[in-house]
Amino acid sequence: MKNKIKAVSRNSPLAVKQAEEVFSLLPEIQFNLFTLDSYGDKHKEISLTEKIPDDFFTRELDEALLTGEADAAVHSAKDLPYPLSRGLLMAALTPAFDSRDCLVSRGGVKLKDLPAGARIGASSSERQKQIISLRKDLLPVDIRGTIGERLELINTGKIDALAVAFCALKRLGLEKNCSEILPFKTHPLQGMLAVVIKESRKDLKVLFSKIDGRRKYGRVYLVGSGSGDPELLTVKGMKILEKSHAVYYDDLIPKEILDYSRGEKFYVGKRKNLHSYSQSEIQEKLYESALKGLLTVRLKGGDPMIFGRAEEEINFLRSRGVDVEIIPGISASQSAASFYQIPLTERNISDSLAFITASHEKPEEIKTPPCGTLVYYMGSSRLKEISSALLKNGFPKDMPAALIHGMGYLSQKIEIRTVSDMADSFLSSPLIIIIGYSVKNALIRDKILYTGLNPDFIKNRIPGNVFHSPLIEIKERNPRPVIEIEKYHGIILTSRSAVNVFFKNYSLKTNQKIFAIGGGTAHEIEKWGEKSDFISEKPHSASLYQLIQEKKIFPLLYPCSSLSDNLIHQINGVEKKILYDTIEKKEIEINTEEFDGFVFTSPSTVKAFYHFFKEFPAEKIYYYMGPATEKSLLSYQVQKERMIHVQEV
Repeated sequence: MKNKIKAVSRNSPLAVKQAEEVFSLLPEIQFNLFTLDSYGDKHKEISLTEKIPDDFFTRELDEALLTGEADAAVHSAKDLPYPLSRGLLMAALTPAFDSRDCLVSRGGVKLKDLPAGARIGASSSERQKQIISLRKDLLPVDIRGTIGERLELINTGKIDALAVAFCALKRLGLEKNCSEILPFKTHPLQGMLAVVIKESRKDLKVLFSKIDGRRKYGRVYLVGSGSGDPELLTVKGMKILEKSHAVYYDDLIPKEILDYSRGEKFYVGKRKNLHSYSQSEIQEKLYESALKGLLTVRLKGGDPMIFGRAEEEINFLRSRGVDVEIIPGISASQSAASFYQIPLTERNISDSLAFITASHEKPEEIKTPPCGTLVYYMGSSRLKEISSALLKNGFPKDMPAALIHGMGYLSQKIEIRTVSDMADSFLSSPLIIIIGYSVKNALIRDKILYTGLNPDFIKNRIPGNVFHSPLIEIKERNPRPVIEIEKYHGIILTSRSAVNVFFKNYSLKTNQKIFAIGGGTAHEIEKWGEKSDFISEKPHSASLYQLIQEKKIFPLLYPCSSLSDNLIHQINGVEKKILYDTIEKKEIEINTEEFDGFVFTSPSTVKAFYHFFKEFPAEKIYYYMGPATEKSLLSYQVQKERMIHVQEV
């Protein structure tokens, strides 16, 4: 690094004071300061309430950096454009000196005591609006100039009072002129100073990092949760949630995804005409969370970068110096296309793809680009308008259209229509519409509900699309039962629930044997670092009963549910210990008419089904595991010809 750093600031007493303030934070470095008039300084006739160029106050200073005339530029942070000129970066953002606005008036008169019609100088439209909101009888006056020039307007009687940043007065030693602090909402960067350098100057980036207040900020992650199905969350998204301190989540985010985070959770969901918070309020909350140094997650459905308003949150945070990272998600359109095997692009049929929003205020604004496949979002209330727009712009009447409701949720359903009759659908929001000839490939299979706890080991034995919504749950006994583990020669484990509850609370001794019911339970045991010594050939109690009798290793511990009732309990030398209860869910949201079949894993799932629905509809298919579950279904008069036996993988 050079012995001296050439620094540049604007040519005003306040700008010079600000530069000197930055220099004082790095006393070991020698700075040479020179000043320039910015475009805004040269053109004080231009009002700041008008639309001004982004680099109004920085253009000449930016050029000095890019040409090498200056090494670093010091700015009032709120004067910086966003984004910065290409090739430049903000090397430091100092903590706010004082972010408040104050009133300066002739004779120290407070705002409430100013006479009606008093002229109050204000350089920004936001300050002028806030003056009017407090005193409609006052007259805001548009002003420009240095702080000294603005104060002189009061002395000469051109204005009666002035609204100004208090930090500006304090930095110039003029705080005695303050009549009172105003209750105004100020610019988020007011009072902060920014140091800008060339991107290529890594040496200066290291130097100024010492005074960069952003080092204490938390990072904000915009995470896509996927479309409904918790298993579609990416591994990276899951890891970020596990580390998060605060999660601001959208509507329809599954609880299973939210449970990855142990931080505070805040619902900020929005549905049509029903918003818990406005977009600006959500952005402010994310900013406040980052300022506290929290690892903050903005959790969105689908992918944040596809109609997720991510760009608004990104720009808001980045313009305030907050670091943002995007974790992509599987969008509803990708999920729907994959689920129903509809290629979004297909050789010789669809070589282009368009994502389109239908949420325009005016129907004539709906776009119909000439692409092979069109995907419409937010179109459930605009089906007629979409159809009309497509037909008007030459799309064939018979072009297929797939309408998918509730992608990834239990309510998911699909209709295959055409461009001409798609408006006849009654499917509601959330709705994805895929239009194009590749829709002809759509595969619609039986919709099956899995009622047990873990469908992973049985899904591919069922010819259909399996949705999971357990009707039962596990509740561990409290207080935990006392077990003298050492007195047993082994343990019997007949379910994954028993495996997890046991190894969560207890440990086996050396040389104790493990009997497992089927490969699925044995696999679960391996997750705890243990290995089964004996595995029954079939995953039901009769097979394991026979194995235990053959091996004659007693006494054996049998940890189980309070509902456990099988042949194993009849074996001498087997001691039952109830560790948990299998109970019915308190409430569910399932419409049985939307499913073609149901999977039952135990008599408790059969009992729970009847508890909730009071019948077993005759036209459905009932998949079951094990003879005990079969017996339970038959006891409810389910017809044998409607039942299919399935096994674990």
